Amino acid sequence: MRLKVITTILFILGILGVAALPFLLQGVPGPGAGQQTRVNYSIGVFVFFGVLSIIWVAVAGLALLIIRRERMAFAAEKKDNLNQLIEGTLKDHGRQQSSSMDEPRD
Repeated sequence: MRLKVITTILFILGILGVAALPFLLQGVPGPGAGQQTRVNYSIGVFVFFGVLSIIWVAVAGLALLIIRRERMAFAAEKKDNLNQLIEGTLKDHGRQQSSSMDEPRD
C-alpha cells in the first residue's frame, strides 16, 4: 500500500512540475542580462529538469514494482482458485460415485 501512495505522490509532483514549466521558462534573462544572471538561470533550469527527470524515472520504476507485485498476487490467487476447483470437483465426483454405488441395480 505504501508503494502505491509513494508512486501517487511522485506522480502528482511530476504533473505539478510539468505544469510549472511555463512559469519557470517565463523568466528567461534577456540578451542584455549579465553573464552571472544567465548562469544562475541556466543552473536553475538544469536542476529543475534534473529533479523532474528523477521524479518521472522513479514513478516508472515504482509502477513496474507495483505491476510485478500485482502479477505475482494474481498468479498465487489463480493457483489457489485452481486448487479449490480441483478439490471441489473431486469431492463432487466422490459423492456421485458413492451415491450411485448405494443404489440397487436391477
